[in-house]
Amino acid sequence: MNISSESVVPRISGNSCSCFITPPPSMMRCGDSVQTKLLDYCIEALARKTAVEPKKFSRCFDYCCLTRNLQILGAFAFLSKVKNKHYFEDFIPAALQTLQNNLLKSGQDEFPALAAAVARAVGELKKGRG
Repeated sequence: MNISSESVVPRISGNSCSCFITPPPSMMRCGDSVQTKLLDYCIEALARKTAVEPKKFSRCFDYCCLTRNLQILGAFAFLSKVKNKHYFEDFIPAALQTLQNNLLKSGQDEFPALAAAVARAVGELKKGRG
């Protein structure tokens, strides 16, 4: 995969820095290897502009992924149950699977209760579809 500098935009403001990765629409659903390459590229771009500790940044990124997954699941549940936009229920299985994958990758030992709850939910969804 070829990642151009136009797709990764580091932003540095005061004491904070962030990196916005704007993949083309055809890459919106990318696999772990592509995500890893994008993250590595982003860290390298940040390192050229500021002092960044790659391992610490990656760990913080993992936490951001977990919290974002939880926020997404909450939004889908709220929209489908409270706002009666039931088509958001279709997105819940993929979001749960992504959360489970991220927990397996980075935090299952750190968050065992969450990992167990997600595993149960994923299992229930698989039973319901099977």
